[in-house]
Amino acid sequence: MFLRAKFGKSLAIWDNFTRSFLVWPNDLDVYGHMNNGRYLTIADLARTEMMIRTGFWKMLKKRGFYPVLAGETVQFRRSLLLFRRFTLRTRLVGWDQHFFYMEHYYHCGRPSALVMVRIRVIGKGAREVTPQSLMHDFGESGLEPERMNEVLKLWNDSTRLHWEELERGSEN
Repeated sequence: MFLRAKFGKSLAIWDNFTRSFLVWPNDLDVYGHMNNGRYLTIADLARTEMMIRTGFWKMLKKRGFYPVLAGETVQFRRSLLLFRRFTLRTRLVGWDQHFFYMEHYYHCGRPSALVMVRIRVIGKGAREVTPQSLMHDFGESGLEPERMNEVLKLWNDSTRLHWEELERGSEN
């Protein structure tokens, strides 16, 4: 993956990154379809390759920063079966004051799965680095700071409410 990323065609930060994959026997669960954890692993690999091809990874490493997942959600539509070829489209959806949001869309003739991730960038000493400052450093400061849609806003709200509920429950 790293060699392919290093020598592959460069991408702009808002480009869709598409890669084809094949479902191998080691991707399967006991039910004969791709294991739910493999969707997340493959999304990680595609996201990393995309960051390398855009130059974003190099910029982060040069500054001593690294991306960490702060949340992810996955919805499954149709199973991916042994030796089926599928396409994964990865794209940056937007950012807010704390997170970048990326989408991973799995397709095998028809929609198969959708993975959404929330990414926080951390600097030395676990210091949070704002997406706005990173986009400015990356030369993309002229873009809208929040290309967020309603789905992402609802996801953030539901996550916040869930944590608040858990914290209230832990006081009892």
